[in-house]
Amino acid sequence: MTGSLPKPTWRCIRVAFGHGSAVDMNDSLDETCGVAAEMAQSPEAAHQLVDLKQPNGQELAAEIQAHQAAFVYVHNQSCSLTSDQIPNLQDLGLLEAFASFVKGKDAGQSAPQILYIDATLPEATVEELAEAGIQYIVHWSEEQPGSQLIAAHFGHAFCAALRNPVTTIPEAFAVASHACHVHLGSKPGPGQAPAALPCLRSAQTPALPSNISVPLPQLEGMDLSQGIAAVVPDWDSVRLLAPHAELRLLACGQASLIAPHRLSFLGEALRALLVLEVRQLTVTSQTPTHRMPAHLPAGCTAMRCEIQSASGACAQVVLGGPQEVLKNPDLVEHALRQTLAADALSLQFKLPPPSLPVPIAQSSDDIAGGALVVDALAITSVWVVQLLRMLCSVRQASSLTASVHAEMLEVCLA
Repeated sequence: MTGSLPKPTWRCIRVAFGHGSAVDMNDSLDETCGVAAEMAQSPEAAHQLVDLKQPNGQELAAEIQAHQAAFVYVHNQSCSLTSDQIPNLQDLGLLEAFASFVKGKDAGQSAPQILYIDATLPEATVEELAEAGIQYIVHWSEEQPGSQLIAAHFGHAFCAALRNPVTTIPEAFAVASHACHVHLGSKPGPGQAPAALPCLRSAQTPALPSNISVPLPQLEGMDLSQGIAAVVPDWDSVRLLAPHAELRLLACGQASLIAPHRLSFLGEALRALLVLEVRQLTVTSQTPTHRMPAHLPAGCTAMRCEIQSASGACAQVVLGGPQEVLKNPDLVEHALRQTLAADALSLQFKLPPPSLPVPIAQSSDDIAGGALVVDALAITSVWVVQLLRMLCSVRQASSLTASVHAEMLEVCLA
């Protein structure tokens, strides 16, 4: 059975430019700078942060070298949660020096993997940084600069998604984009452009994870290059036994959130979150069921399994299949990863009937810090309710729910 999941090792350097009081990265109450606040609240010791205020290129290179930083974050010191436009990066010399430093590194030395710039950049500068060898560059376009509010929101969601150890950078970018679109993005109707969001320069196109992203297991003596069904007899008889449930949640926002285009983005973000959580789950225990489900094929049996997701949340599910398959812990684990990832994609939001009014936004001091919340209803499976309830009970959950819980949704399950 698969061992413990790897922990993320994002060593981060924050570079503050401009005038004003720099945000203290250790101030857990600060929410004005999304990336810094999210990284500073990370419970993993591997998230090492170094704060630099207006360094020159030589100083930045020295800190990167000393701390082997994988994540370099550049932002304005005077962050604010307003609709004010994010600033331009006036001193391009710092990035030019940074590009020269990365380009000059020896083959045995590791360069920063992510350069995240919360400022607008000329395309020529982005091109120079990419040619220097930086794999992922998050930046704002000069043609479509966003607001500081959107920048903070996106930064929270991006870094929260990266705290899940199995999330790739393009996936985190796609999840953060959908999280922003729920409240700030796409609007229906001709001529309605979505709100400006950051750009990602990389060799990979940002995309939400799907059930085909579940990795194949490493099974001794088996060649799985043609798929697991080609080598495991009756693999197609394996199935998840997951009863459906209605999920009631409270989403932070106005009543306008209960609209098809907004719930579409919310549904896609939550489905992606679930896939990220289960595609490398571990099975902590399995026991035979007391009664055999009547609709299983002949020769099959069923096991009740306790699972742990990538962020440590637990749920209980029942897996049915041939006895020879269920005797193999590695096959059981892979079957659950595949079937739960596929089942996660079935989550669907329900709109109120046309004859009923849209739910009214309300507030309570006990929910979401007193922010306005509105009821939303989704159809999903019981294990999803279990998983989301546990994830949303922990502010530092290593997943999108870290930003969901704090800023966007404050999911409450009934």
